[in-house]
Amino acid sequence: MTSVQFRAIKGEDLSPLYLLWYDKAVLEQPSSKPIPKDAWLLQRQRDLEHPHYYTMMAQDATRHLGYVWGHLATTNTPLYGVMDGLVIDLHLTNAQNQVANLLVNPFIVWLKTQGAQELQVHHVRLAVEQAFWRGIGAIKESSTYILRLG
Repeated sequence: MTSVQFRAIKGEDLSPLYLLWYDKAVLEQPSSKPIPKDAWLLQRQRDLEHPHYYTMMAQDATRHLGYVWGHLATTNTPLYGVMDGLVIDLHLTNAQNQVANLLVNPFIVWLKTQGAQELQVHHVRLAVEQAFWRGIGAIKESSTYILRLG
């Protein structure tokens, strides 16, 4: 893998990240119509302005490689984190797991510093995603993968 940079997502990153999200959405549910771009961009822009959201993206010199998007659920105790999106460029066949780990691990650290006790990951439809979450220790409970952070 070439030199990869990791940084927080900015507003100008949203359009290219939508394309990554769209590819994954079509793969997950080919018969469903994904959220329109304008609606997705508006929601993500709102999220960027919220203090309980965490974002990070990976990019190399030529393209966006993936991103993580999550938040701290503050309405319940104990506190927990929610993975709103982990999207990796589908063309990174040999490096998807590596990029995913490099995006998820700082999110887990951030959640721990916020006092979260677990990370919940909903809508894990693809087998490769299920294997990733099991591989880092998440346990499937009903339709949600739970990663204990304690």
